[in-house]
Amino acid sequence: MDHNIYIYSLNDESIGQAVETLKSDSVQFLYSPAHIEEVYTAFVKNGSKYQQNIQRIFEQISKFTDDMECLPSDTQIIIKGKSHQIAINELLELIQLNEWNLMVNISIK
Repeated sequence: MDHNIYIYSLNDESIGQAVETLKSDSVQFLYSPAHIEEVYTAFVKNGSKYQQNIQRIFEQISKFTDDMECLPSDTQIIIKGKSHQIAINELLELIQLNEWNLMVNISIK
């Protein structure tokens, strides 16, 4: 699922119902670091307009994926359980390491 699906799912309960139906049929949804980056990028671009949705979007990612992340490697895709909060923290660390000058403050519980 992409970022827009998560956004639409905040207002359209049928998306969540469809996800739950598929999960009950043994479909596993995953998130990737790119999903976290998309939410973060949208926050940087939209600031306070986006602030009200950011926590809800991360909660949807967690709910839909059961905190299962997929990571690419040179030889395979690695699937492991990882809280979206840990992924957010890793992204913020990467930004700091790369010395990106983003003057934002993300406050996520």
